[in-house]
Amino acid sequence: MVQNPSPRTCTNVLTFPFPPHSLDLYLNRLTEDLSAYTAHAKRKTIMRADLELLMKRQGFMTDATSLNVLIENYLPME
Repeated sequence: MVQNPSPRTCTNVLTFPFPPHSLDLYLNRLTEDLSAYTAHAKRKTIMRADLELLMKRQGFMTDATSLNVLIENYLPME
């Protein structure tokens, strides 16, 4: 969480724009890692389990949080 001037408002980190270069670096690294996972498994298709493993390694997911929980929290259906 980012420190807010008003204690009553809650600002999500995702509301702040990312520098385009850092987002490109992150997405490039993400695709490289997913490619490595599929190559290691001798597949050409990225599976959901590959993404879950990557999210666990990056610290976004734990045994208590699933990918569905992250999707519900950060990708609203609005």
